[in-house]
Amino acid sequence: MKKYMYLFLFVPIVSFSQNDFRKMNWGESPKTLKEKYTNIQFRIENEDAQLVVYSHSARIYGSESTIRYVFDNGRLAMGVFTFAANVESINTERYLLNFFNISDSINTEHLMIKDSDWIDYTQESYTESSESISKLKNIRYVESCQTKTGTVINHIFKRDNISIIHVLGYVSDSYRNKNVNKND
Repeated sequence: MKKYMYLFLFVPIVSFSQNDFRKMNWGESPKTLKEKYTNIQFRIENEDAQLVVYSHSARIYGSESTIRYVFDNGRLAMGVFTFAANVESINTERYLLNFFNISDSINTEHLMIKDSDWIDYTQESYTESSESISKLKNIRYVESCQTKTGTVINHIFKRDNISIIHVLGYVSDSYRNKNVNKND
């Protein structure tokens, strides 16, 4: 009987402790981040009275990325993967394929709502393939969702004449609500 009692006590803890961003849960501190990632040297990108941003570089989904942990008043509020490149230095099609591969991975767990603009489209035989899209000068592809726990996930790909920007962000429900209310 004691075995079953431990099982009932342990299962809710395991179910409740799923991480919100990487190994971190919303509301955890920078100290906890450093304890969980002892082998990483974090850079502090921003530090003011309210917001502190810790970052480091790593390969995510097979691509180099800057990973940012945003703390609001000492509590984890947002996590961001940033993939960025100069248009001339990278094959846009390959970069866009990376975006779609990450999108497919996210969509296995969450139904992302898609929104896209294929700006200055002039090709008659246009198809929504990475090869056709990569020939366009200006692209904006956005997908987002809100998880069961309230976390908002935004996945953005943008290309213009100067740069390619690829961002995958996770925002806690409480931080999003705080900023929505602030802007009202």
